[in-house]
Amino acid sequence: MDKIGLKDRIEGIKKNIIIRNQSGSPLLSGDSVAYHRQKAQASVTP
Repeated sequence: MDKIGLKDRIEGIKKNIIIRNQSGSPLLSGDSVAYHRQKAQASVTP
């Protein structure tokens, strides 16, 4: 995993903690955030 991917993963984990604290249920995991972000970047990049 490159540094950008690792950074996205850390950001996703932070967001996951925030979401989990606000809603009380872990609907969105940090891994899924990083995965979808990488998938979006891959689809945009030729």
